[in-house]
Amino acid sequence: MTFVLLLSQRKKYDSTVSRKVQIEYKNGIYSLLRNGQPFTIKGVAGDGRISELAACGGNTIRVFDTTNLGAILKEAAAHNIAVIAGIYLPPSGDLDYYNDTVRVREVIESAKKIVNKYKNSPALLMWCVGNELYFPLRGPYKNFYKAFNGVVNMIHHHDPNHPTTTTMVNMDIKNILSIKFKTNIDVVAFNIFYGQLKQLSGNLKKYRWIWKDPYLITEWGIDGPWEEAGRTAWMAPFEPTGNEKAVKLTDAYDNLPKNDGRILGACAFFWGAKQETTHTWFSIFSDNGAASPMKSALKFIWSGLPPQAGIPQLSKIALNDNPTEYDSPLFNPGAEIKAHLQQIAKPNSNYTYHWELYDEDWARKGIYINNEKKLKPLIESTTFKNDSVIYFIAPRKEGPYRLFVNVFDTSGNFSSCNIPFYVVSQN
Repeated sequence: MTFVLLLSQRKKYDSTVSRKVQIEYKNGIYSLLRNGQPFTIKGVAGDGRISELAACGGNTIRVFDTTNLGAILKEAAAHNIAVIAGIYLPPSGDLDYYNDTVRVREVIESAKKIVNKYKNSPALLMWCVGNELYFPLRGPYKNFYKAFNGVVNMIHHHDPNHPTTTTMVNMDIKNILSIKFKTNIDVVAFNIFYGQLKQLSGNLKKYRWIWKDPYLITEWGIDGPWEEAGRTAWMAPFEPTGNEKAVKLTDAYDNLPKNDGRILGACAFFWGAKQETTHTWFSIFSDNGAASPMKSALKFIWSGLPPQAGIPQLSKIALNDNPTEYDSPLFNPGAEIKAHLQQIAKPNSNYTYHWELYDEDWARKGIYINNEKKLKPLIESTTFKNDSVIYFIAPRKEGPYRLFVNVFDTSGNFSSCNIPFYVVSQN
């Protein structure tokens, strides 16, 4: 049985049938071929800035849905950047959706229009069906699999030139085997971050006896808020500073299984500005397009070019001169608070400082699901020059808050730092 499955899987990656993009298995190694040439994904998951990606030495962008796909493909083609195009599907647990044959038919027809419209773009690399779906081995999921395979089979029929993939959280062997035996996906993809990434090579070896197929990594990066060890007494995570993230991103890259003969490449997360616990945690760019130190780290990873000199290097924010880095600062409503940004390198006199105060964004939709849109600041400073120390008044309302500072240089770079604190009512 194992021998038959192995032969069947190898045939799936037979390169004798020529396609624009295909997965080849040769001499024990899987490769992605693009226009007949080996292509290793050196990419990002995000929402644009194609020319900057090309300038950094990247070659691929993964977009999460088909919003603005035409414009992205056009710009990507102009810069020789490949695109992994996401097709949205609801969570697999949304059984009311998948049991509604009319709605499922509509989503397949909508996806077919997109596929037929963009399948001939020279920038298109592959289609990603859904994001972080769960693929149960058992349970009432027959109609979910029927709908999922309906989209995948439609793509195979209308666009045989581009492979299909789907993503999962971490490397989950149960999900992998469900996808392998219950779907027609061409290659699986992992969204995997710092802590789990360090275990990936070991897990690949552990399960090699049962699963030897190719894969790609569609999101990788620094510790997520869910795995960050440092937390306040009220469980708000401490976010690394911008330069700490650059170091962690480089370390995360070193843990990618780059020499594994099954990996097709990887996409760093997030190429853009994204709200996830905070608006700075994963964001490689600020809202106004300034580049964080993580961009410099990726440029070094892909091209070997060192970071630009003079980028702000931040250490921490001290509140009321408290020297403890990881603390649970508590304040009374209306208290005056001194915030002092400490920096590793001597600050440039041309740096500008932008301070903001926000409600803590946590557990808004569930334990691990936060707001998707940036919150409105409670206090937003004007931009100060050389203002690494400010004074502000604690909110009157009891609860958790977070103070941010973004420091900008004059060359389009910035670094971020923030600290959580709690206002405790005296009543």
